[in-house]
Amino acid sequence: MCDPLTIAGAALSAGGIAANSIGASQAAAASSRAYAAEQARQAQLRQEAAQVQQHSNSLYEGFAGKQQDRAADLASTLRSAQLPAQGSASTTVEAPASSSNITTQGEASQRASADAYAGQQATALGDLRSFGDLLGTNALAQARDASQIGQIGNFMRGSASVLPQELNAASHAGDTAKLFGGLAGGLGKVGIAAGINGSTLGGLFGGGASSGGNVSTSLPTMAASGMGSIANAYGNLPAAPMSIAQPFGADPSFASSPYRV
Repeated sequence: MCDPLTIAGAALSAGGIAANSIGASQAAAASSRAYAAEQARQAQLRQEAAQVQQHSNSLYEGFAGKQQDRAADLASTLRSAQLPAQGSASTTVEAPASSSNITTQGEASQRASADAYAGQQATALGDLRSFGDLLGTNALAQARDASQIGQIGNFMRGSASVLPQELNAASHAGDTAKLFGGLAGGLGKVGIAAGINGSTLGGLFGGGASSGGNVSTSLPTMAASGMGSIANAYGNLPAAPMSIAQPFGADPSFASSPYRV
């Protein structure tokens, strides 16, 4: 049967692993949300740019028909500035009293010819100017579309440049769970190690309880070791210092040497 410290340490280690897993899942989910939000923004901006591009392309669809309509508008504008022919509803030209019918008829004929010529010139000038007028109008519209597309491109680059900061913030989404996981894992390792070494919960935190009979409750002293005090330990030593010759007997004398002459 396992001791309580080992069981508690294993439980704390398992809790730490679970907390770290939850923290990692939270960080991954936050990063996924940041990626999804950025993809949605980029998709919306691309759609807006495509709509602007489609409008720019549609400016030249049916160009010939648009040119004819523009020519008719220009001819009508030019024609309205000219004097109407004699006999029309807007203007009545009275012939002099002394003039004959021939003179009146001749003047009316000349006015009709001039009016027809002016109409022909207005139509010709409208046809001539219609191409350049329509092309210039389309060019201005395309310039506005190009400016709008460039602005959308700046928005896309700006949004993409913010993504790294968003991902960095998302990576810290599970810091709280990871903190508790680290603490639980560390305490679990300590508990398992103490349980394997035979320690108890009280002994682990400084208590006097022991888990075995061979564990002493107090530290050994010098007196208990049989040595006594420091003075007693050195009490049996000789008071005078020993010489080098004492271990070998009496000191040799040169006078008693048989080699002395």
